[in-house]
Amino acid sequence: MSRNSHSRRRRPGRRPPCQGPAPWSQPNPQGFTGPGFRQVFNRILPGLKGSAKKQYFNDLSEAIVLIIGLAGAALGLMIFGWLGAILGLGAGLAAGGSFVETNRFHRR
Repeated sequence: MSRNSHSRRRRPGRRPPCQGPAPWSQPNPQGFTGPGFRQVFNRILPGLKGSAKKQYFNDLSEAIVLIIGLAGAALGLMIFGWLGAILGLGAGLAAGGSFVETNRFHRR
């Protein structure tokens, strides 16, 4: 019985050839230091290198989450009162955290 080309058995110890990314895939977001911004931040913040630079941008991303959370709380307070402020804070923090994680602003 012959095998078709799609179910060929792979030899042990050999990696399949690199086929590259799928044509429909999007490039990964670069966070704060994408093309062009890296040079700008190196000019503005010349003393930051390595882990200190990563810590600075992680703190900046945490500030973004906090600002979005406070904006949600303010919007909830204006519309629904104090209960809306609490719910808006939770929703704003969740939205801010999701935004920061999907755009890779916070690095581990």
